[in-house]
Amino acid sequence: MHLGRWTTLSRFALFAILGVIATGSQALAKNIMVFAPHPDDEILMSAGAIADGITRGDTVTVVVVTNGDISGVAKGYTRERESVAALAYLGLNDQKIVFLGYGDGSTIQIYKADTDTSVITSPAGQTQTYGARASTTITPTTGRRVSLRPRRSCA
Repeated sequence: MHLGRWTTLSRFALFAILGVIATGSQALAKNIMVFAPHPDDEILMSAGAIADGITRGDTVTVVVVTNGDISGVAKGYTRERESVAALAYLGLNDQKIVFLGYGDGSTIQIYKADTDTSVITSPAGQTQTYGARASTTITPTTGRRVSLRPRRSCA
């Protein structure tokens, strides 16, 4: 009787192992979310983790908190374009990049604001997020068009 129970457990273990092997990487896929304070920080600090996750089939999402415009609005747009292009090079779809659009250097003012409706002016003179942009760029390595229109923003 004890032997019969062991056989049943052995069969269960065998089927469980076969199930994991059959599903492959899908059973081990993870959700990875990278938060970067500025555009380009996600590449400088996490490019290896992002690339490894994409290679393994994990769901990778990158959230960029500020718009990188401490040196001006034009520089902010440039930094965002560069981030999108670099992440596309790693294989990340632009649908998985979220720009929250907070003014560079103004997050502490937002944190310390008296009310949640306070208007904060960024060092670049912005009082709102960049919002939806219709511009696109061509990535140099793949030749694919990459949209720079953020999917979500905090206004």
